[in-house]
Amino acid sequence: MRGSKKKRGRCWSGYKPAPGSTPYSKGSCVKEAYKRLGFVIAEYALTKPDQEISDAKAKVKQAEKKGSLASKAIQTNPKNPRYQKDLKAAKEEFDNYKGKASEPMTHEK
Repeated sequence: MRGSKKKRGRCWSGYKPAPGSTPYSKGSCVKEAYKRLGFVIAEYALTKPDQEISDAKAKVKQAEKKGSLASKAIQTNPKNPRYQKDLKAAKEEFDNYKGKASEPMTHEK
C-alpha cells in the first residue's frame, strides 16, 4: 500500500487549479469541465431576447403544472370556486406566455 499513495493536490477530486490564481484562495480551483469549456460557456451566455424566451418557457411549464393541479382538485371537489378560479388563472397565464415560449432561441435558428 505504500506505493499506491498519491500526492494530494490543493484541489478536490474533479477540480483543477485555476490559472493565475493564488493557491488555497477562494476560487483557486475550478471544475475540470469548466476549465476545458470555459470559452464555450461564455459564448452561450443568454442574450436578453433568449433570456426572455427562457423565462417564458419556464412560466408556461409552471402554468401547465398549476392547471394540472387545479383540474385534479376540481375532480375531487367540483363545487369549490377557488379551484375554478385557479384553473382559469393558469389558463390565462399559459395563453399569455405560450407565444413567446414557442419562439426559437438564437442557437436554435
